[in-house]
Amino acid sequence: PSRYEALVKLCQLLMERKEYDEAYRLSLVEPKLTEDALLVDHRASWQIFVEHGLAAHYLGKQAESQDTLQRVEAILTASPSPDDFLNLSNVYFQAGLFENCASAARRAIALRPDYAAAFINLCAAENARGNFEEGKKACEQALRLDPDNQLAKNNLNWSLAAAYNNIAVSYKALGEWDLAINAANEALRINPDFQLAKNNLAAAKAEKAKYLSSTDAPRFSADWFGSN
Repeated sequence: PSRYEALVKLCQLLMERKEYDEAYRLSLVEPKLTEDALLVDHRASWQIFVEHGLAAHYLGKQAESQDTLQRVEAILTASPSPDDFLNLSNVYFQAGLFENCASAARRAIALRPDYAAAFINLCAAENARGNFEEGKKACEQALRLDPDNQLAKNNLNWSLAAAYNNIAVSYKALGEWDLAINAANEALRINPDFQLAKNNLAAAKAEKAKYLSSTDAPRFSADWFGSN
């Protein structure tokens, strides 16, 4: 490998081992090296900047991290590739930078509208941000492009289950416990291991029981989501 590729691989290894201080230091050892890389090895150059930006992020240097990652996107924009933006979205997702991940996935889609993998990343990022309707739309498009993609199916189920769970939270807050129970049950039908939905179901049932034992006020009732 070139010295640029070797630097990237070493930084990545340090990041995997959570040795962020050392990865940060290494990414700054030869600042001229990364500048020269822009002219010599486009792919290695932006990856070096990515490692530096992520190390800064984990070390709490948020302004520096943001500036560096913006530079990465400028480098990729100068010579755009859907695969590069997809890889960048993967990096962002692993770092918990879900807004950045969604943005990079959308850049990949703009360059290749039939890129199922980019729609899958967009779905995962939007789910992580709590934008479950947007996540559902992205996964549905991924499945239209690649009907047998299991990851897309899994992400779509997560979007749907999380959306029903959010509905349950809203109804519970309004005191509409039957609606909350039904919505939580629907979330669990889609994803039986969804612990948040289990918690909300139990809480809605407990609050309903407490309410009924302490008042003669009329109950809310609906069967929009099936029986409880």
